[in-house]
Amino acid sequence: MSAAPITPTRLVRIRELFDNALELETGQRASYLVGACGSDDTLRSEVDSLLAALERGGDTWNLPLGGVLASALLDADEEGVVGRRVGPYHVKRLIGFGGMGAVYEGTRVDDHFQKCVALKFLRRGMEGDLAIRRFRYERQILADLNHKNIAALLDGGVTADGQPYFVMEYVDGIPITTYCTEQRLTVRDRVQLLRQICAAVQHAHQHLVVHRDLKPGNILVTPDGTVKLLDFGIAKLLREAEGPDQLPMTQGGARAFTPDYASPEQVRGLPVATASDVYALGVIASELLSGHRPFSLAGRLFSEWQETISRTPAPAPSSLVTEADAPPFGERSASRLRAHLKGDLDAIVLQALRKEPERRYGSAEQLGQDLRRYLDGLPVSAQRDRMGYRFGKFVKRRRIEVAAGVLVAVSLVGGIAATTRQARRAELERAKTDQVNNFLTTMLSAVDPGYQGRDVTVAMVLRQAAKGIETQKLDPEVEAEIRHSIGQTYYGLGLYDLAEAQAQRAYDLRLKVYGRDNLKTATSLSYVVALLEARGEFAKAEILAREAVRMTERAPDADAGNRGNMLDNLARLVQSQGRLDEAYTIQKEAIAWRRQATDSVGRASLVYGLNNLAVSLTYQGKLAAAESLYRESIPLEAELHSRQTPNYGESLLGLAAVLADLNRFAEADSLYREALPLMERTLGESHANYLRGVNAFARFRNSQGDAATAAQQARKVVAHIGGSMPEGDNTASYALQTLGIALDSLGQYAGADSALRRSLALRKKYLPEGHWAIASSESVLGWHLVLMQRVGEAEPMLLSAYTRLAAARGATALPALDAAKRLAAMYERTKRPAQAAEWRKRATS
Repeated sequence: MSAAPITPTRLVRIRELFDNALELETGQRASYLVGACGSDDTLRSEVDSLLAALERGGDTWNLPLGGVLASALLDADEEGVVGRRVGPYHVKRLIGFGGMGAVYEGTRVDDHFQKCVALKFLRRGMEGDLAIRRFRYERQILADLNHKNIAALLDGGVTADGQPYFVMEYVDGIPITTYCTEQRLTVRDRVQLLRQICAAVQHAHQHLVVHRDLKPGNILVTPDGTVKLLDFGIAKLLREAEGPDQLPMTQGGARAFTPDYASPEQVRGLPVATASDVYALGVIASELLSGHRPFSLAGRLFSEWQETISRTPAPAPSSLVTEADAPPFGERSASRLRAHLKGDLDAIVLQALRKEPERRYGSAEQLGQDLRRYLDGLPVSAQRDRMGYRFGKFVKRRRIEVAAGVLVAVSLVGGIAATTRQARRAELERAKTDQVNNFLTTMLSAVDPGYQGRDVTVAMVLRQAAKGIETQKLDPEVEAEIRHSIGQTYYGLGLYDLAEAQAQRAYDLRLKVYGRDNLKTATSLSYVVALLEARGEFAKAEILAREAVRMTERAPDADAGNRGNMLDNLARLVQSQGRLDEAYTIQKEAIAWRRQATDSVGRASLVYGLNNLAVSLTYQGKLAAAESLYRESIPLEAELHSRQTPNYGESLLGLAAVLADLNRFAEADSLYREALPLMERTLGESHANYLRGVNAFARFRNSQGDAATAAQQARKVVAHIGGSMPEGDNTASYALQTLGIALDSLGQYAGADSALRRSLALRKKYLPEGHWAIASSESVLGWHLVLMQRVGEAEPMLLSAYTRLAAARGATALPALDAAKRLAAMYERTKRPAQAAEWRKRATS
């Protein structure tokens, strides 16, 4: 068989395989190439020859590429770059290769100043459209990132002979693993370095960038101990496959990752998101803290290491330590090193390495926070539930409050017990009561007061309780009661995935035991409905919500408050699908039922109903009426509970939004700044309800011209999309839109384009066709295209969006008026005064 010609496409493929093989240990390369090249023996031979040439040249697998590869892959012109002047830069030497280009050390030598830099050139022979787009793509990613732990983009351009290049900060550092070994860093010092990596990765994620190839070779440490993250050559923007700059999937079957640091979803060819970078951080953490990666893949076939990464549980770092590992940590023995790792650090690393993306840390920031807690001697969220763990930590720090903490833990379980006990008195026999008591005793033994009832402790206790149900033979009534309580609490904590199984099982049991026309069955169904809503399955949720309303109407023990609750749930789902008038009618009926309730529980639910009705009135532009309802709900919540509850904070946030629409900006700003710390303190920084408040504040700051604060706040929400903030939740698309608007104001158009297109894609995915919010997204995106000077695309999009908004919401509704303002501004920019005047008139009518 004749050898295949070395075309540009084949050269790219050779390069990709060579790069991947180079990252493997020598014994792994042959099996990797067998799997990657398949029946193309010539391709494998070409890569083998490059590897052999590299070995003859004396380089090892973990060093930068040397002259052998330069001779093999670069033509004479590119080798001649050294010694040349490119713009204001003098090229000094070849450093190596990264992604699509060769990297050189250079010096800025113009009249302004002298500075050492790294110059990256697109390789000769790769000037095709796709290669240039990938090169520019990496440059744009770097341009959007500005963080002390990420190598900065300084400049860019095109040489006189048409070769693209960009200029980066030159990092005088060494790989982080080498640095730790040479400096004999302690475990605590290594944890500090890991926190710097987490900060850099979190910054990238907040700018909608997934690195996808995190490894020690891409993480350098400078002599002063500063971490620098490099090489975004295979990074991916978190955006839908739209727009002129979006790149196609990797061609030719090449896997764009380093196997030893790849996540299970990467090796299985599944879509990757921020959770893949969290997994890679877990591998790096294991390597830094124990001296070993979780798995040894040397000598294995592709299918074998795919199976290992996807299915084999990761070992704890402490279990990997050998006697030879102790000296580089400054320890006298392996046992002393293991003692540092066992417990918190083992738990942190293992949570990052979980096979299921949703069970890892929700963000790099959360991983970094747990590392900080370890350094501060505080309980970590990844700590497995063990008797006395949090208590021991807490006693060391706050001995006086221990008794109060015990009361919090006891009241938690006691509240669940009291709820179930009232129902059991009339329904359950003494034997069933004993079952519940025994079960709750088991729960209580796991409750640790050390974190004073914060979400993480509650969640861990409930998780253990949920597991305990499976091991005990409980009567259906008892099991349903317990599962409903656990699911309800999970839902309140924003842990929707954990809540779903419990709520569905509780409903199934109650339907079987009590039948359909029963309040308990309807109540369990309402939580199934709420979880469908959280995932954005609004139409399916509406069907079940209507059934829950019918069940409650027929249930003999249902009261006015129960009926109001079910109607409010239904109204919220109708409203989410854009049927605002219908939702308003249902909410008025719900409020009428709620006002009939005289007990404390019924009055407490009135707060919720008042807030929901106020939202509907806001949509209709009846702001004074909405303000009145909020001002009724706020003192009612304070009277029934306190001014320190999440419900109180949500009422403040609603009132703030109304006051902002009424142009009472100072009052609104004050309320936002009062409510958000309260929500964060009571719910935690990753809770969906807190994040909704953060997004509302970000939108407010946008309206006040404070784009920098708006972008900062919106990124907090965006970082949790797909985690504690389900992507089907309306807040997810709103946060991306808020971020896009802010970035447009800051002139960061590439980042704005990513955010706005992703926002629109989420709305199209989860909202029904014709929903007014889709048209609103297209109007905002249309104005973004105007700013990008793409008026030909923008004009039809803006006109269509206005037409649909006016039809769905009315020409005087705020979204329609905003759309008209954008059209007027577009026509003014394009020197069409007659059209501008027409649309300005519509915008002020």
